[in-house]
Amino acid sequence: MGNIKNLTSEDPVKIYKFIVCCNKCYKITNFCLNINGQSLKDISDLIKKNHKLDNCIFIATRSNVNKIQAKVAKNIFFSLSPLSIIMKEYSGIKPNNVMTIVSNRNDVYYNQIYNTGPEPKYRISELTVEKVNDFVDNDNSLELLIALKNDEFE
Repeated sequence: MGNIKNLTSEDPVKIYKFIVCCNKCYKITNFCLNINGQSLKDISDLIKKNHKLDNCIFIATRSNVNKIQAKVAKNIFFSLSPLSIIMKEYSGIKPNNVMTIVSNRNDVYYNQIYNTGPEPKYRISELTVEKVNDFVDNDNSLELLIALKNDEFE
């Protein structure tokens, strides 16, 4: 793949400075942003202010939150469909047919799933054996919609 410049960081300012340097020093105009939605939003705000980056193309590989996709710079494109398209599959489901279990993290991704997922819905910290047993005992289909951060899988 040749001599590709890369940076591993979640720090938006550090990533932004790296982009500016690569663009200025190496004339790089295509960037892949493999970062979370919040970092993407922060970097986008910086990119919008720097008109020297208007000729660049950015591909965001990890963000599919509607609020983020709607507010980024015009030259940021997404490899993932908006989360609303995925969640649309769960619209209109009667309560108690699917249980939604979502991370405790208070960020736009998990909040969008929590707010649009079928009921009953719980943050992982609210989930108890009794709540799961009640769901199972009510002859439900035992379908779960689960969105957890890696360190919450236990």
